[in-house]
Amino acid sequence: MDRLDIISISLIVLLTALITGMVALHGEEQEQTTQGTALGSGAARSAKAARSAEQNIYGEVERLIKLGQYEEAGQVLSKIMDQYPQRLESQVYLAVIYERQGNIEKAISLCRSSIEKNPDLVDLASANLSEMIQKDIPKLKREKELKPNDERVSNMLRDLYFCQRKFGQGCE
Repeated sequence: MDRLDIISISLIVLLTALITGMVALHGEEQEQTTQGTALGSGAARSAKAARSAEQNIYGEVERLIKLGQYEEAGQVLSKIMDQYPQRLESQVYLAVIYERQGNIEKAISLCRSSIEKNPDLVDLASANLSEMIQKDIPKLKREKELKPNDERVSNMLRDLYFCQRKFGQGCE
């Protein structure tokens, strides 16, 4: 064998060893990535489950409202408000309870304040309170005609119009 053959064979062996080492490293890296993804997806799943559980905290309240058990719904909601004071959705549900119990003034006030604090609640409020607006605006207009100087009626009407605009129903 001449010198050129020895160098060629040595280079082939060296390149083969180098490629084998690179393939082995790539395999380990891919395995770690797969494990990391599996761990990450497990963490993502548990985070998603936690978010889902947090979003479903109002399920019992909604069920009780549908059953007309407003007192019980208020008690459950009170516990939720203690546990999650930052959740402004609670104000919308409380407004629904007040509205169903006939306390329109508190319902309207809570509807407006919850939308002002978090405009993202418009859809939730609209879904639950748009009927109230349709029903109560004509009533309050008549009451305003009978008591033109009653500031309470004026404030309720103003707040209802605010909510109506936010719900995208236009103002009369």
